[in-house]
Amino acid sequence: MAHKKTDTVRDLLRADLLLEVTCAACRRLSRFAPSDLAGMYGMETRTARLRWRCTACGGTAVVLSSAKREEVFPRRPPPTPPRPLGG
Repeated sequence: MAHKKTDTVRDLLRADLLLEVTCAACRRLSRFAPSDLAGMYGMETRTARLRWRCTACGGTAVVLSSAKREEVFPRRPPPTPPRPLGG
């Protein structure tokens, strides 16, 4: 399988990936939807250029990665259709 380019917010959005930010000091993991990042920073913003600060320890050294949305938030099966009451 080929490696997908995930340099910009647009790349993450096209590949349906979440941005994972892990604090290097305390290992706290945060996940961000690219649609939220696009609204705040724009589609062409490079994820490596964004400044991150850990809310737990205040550290600024982070590790960026991406995760498939389905692995983090599994899709629910469709609801079962209602059955008629009685007979």
